[in-house]
Amino acid sequence: MGISPAEARGVVLAGGESTRFGEQNKALAHFDGEPLISRVVATLSDATGTRPILAARSEDRAADLLEVLPPVPTVSDAPDYEGPIAGLFAAAESVSTPWIVVTGCDMPLVSQTAVRTLLEHATDGVDAVVPDDAGRPEPLLAAYRTASIRAHRSQLSRAAGPQRLLDELPSVRTLSTEAYPVLDRAVTNVNTQGELATLVDTLAVGGFPR
Repeated sequence: MGISPAEARGVVLAGGESTRFGEQNKALAHFDGEPLISRVVATLSDATGTRPILAARSEDRAADLLEVLPPVPTVSDAPDYEGPIAGLFAAAESVSTPWIVVTGCDMPLVSQTAVRTLLEHATDGVDAVVPDDAGRPEPLLAAYRTASIRAHRSQLSRAAGPQRLLDELPSVRTLSTEAYPVLDRAVTNVNTQGELATLVDTLAVGGFPR
C-alpha cells in the first residue's frame, strides 16, 4: 500500500527565472490570499508532517523566498545541471528519507490528498510515481525514490530535463489524471499573470482546499 508520509521528504522547486510572468517573482505572487510558494510549502508540510526542502537557484534567491516562509531548509541548485532537475538532484543529495515528493512552486492546487495519493503508490520496485495527463507525465509533481535519483544523476547531460530522468528510470508508475481527479487539479501550474488571474476567476469562490 505504498509508503507512509514519514518516509518521504517534500521538495519545492523554485529555481526558475519566471521570465513569462513579468517583473514580479512568480513564487511570491498571491493566490487565495497568500504567496504561491507559501501555499505549496504549507501543503507539503501538512502532507508529510515535516517542513519541505526549498530548492532555489542560489542563496540570494532562497533568502528572498524565506521572507514569506517559516524556517525551512534550503539547497542551491546543483551547478552542473540546468533547470528544475538541478534542484531535484541537489535535494536528493541532502535528504535521509528513502523517498522525496516534489512539486513546483507554481502549482497552487496541490493538496494533501494529491501528495498522499502519489505516496500510496510508491511501492517496492518502483522508482517514481507521476501523474499522467492524456499520455503526458508530469515530472514536477511526483514521488521519487531517493536512491534511484542519485544512481542516475551521472547518466544525464547538463541540459537534460525531468522528462529525460523519467525515461532513464527503470520503473515509473503513472497515475491517470482521469482516474485520479485530485491529481488532475494538482498538476495545474501558473506561468503568466494572465493564467493566475484566469485560475482565480474560474475556480469556485470560497477557498481552495489543501
